[in-house]
Amino acid sequence: MENADPDLARMAQAWLLTRQRPPDHARAVAVLDQVAGSDKVTAHIRGRARILQIQALERAGQRDKAIEALGKLAEDARWRKIALYNKTRFLIAGGKPDQAKAVLAELHQAAEKDADTSWLRRIARLYVQSKQNEKALAVCHRIPQLLPDDSRTYPTPAALPAPTGDTDQAIEDFRSAIRIPPATLR
Repeated sequence: MENADPDLARMAQAWLLTRQRPPDHARAVAVLDQVAGSDKVTAHIRGRARILQIQALERAGQRDKAIEALGKLAEDARWRKIALYNKTRFLIAGGKPDQAKAVLAELHQAAEKDADTSWLRRIARLYVQSKQNEKALAVCHRIPQLLPDDSRTYPTPAALPAPTGDTDQAIEDFRSAIRIPPATLR
């Protein structure tokens, strides 16, 4: 390990600190702060260290501090969606539904702008978690419009873990997926 990059070694150390029994999230946060503040690593490594640090903060019971840090991280376009996603999750878990709805709407807008179906699938699940089933279904029905030839897009609303009660629509979504020619499967 003597030739290992010190910042990457710190990230590995922080990861191990969060996995030991009992986990030491406070030490992991401090170690990751060193990496996130280092100018010797790429911006991507610094951002990844921030995400891991924020997750450690939340696990350490410092959810409000983690939410604040996610707000700052969301200002960086490279980390915007993942920061908004985690901020929404933390707000839902923290019992702050009104704030979660506002952040989720912002995330939804960013994913729509980019026509990013992988994020739209995650957003649909967040809408379900925040008890906004109609919005979840609307997002799910938007995905096939963006990728009409991808059979994976059609069963998404049927597979949502929400009691929407619309089994007829779920059956139709699965039928739509089945009708797509196998040559277009990705």
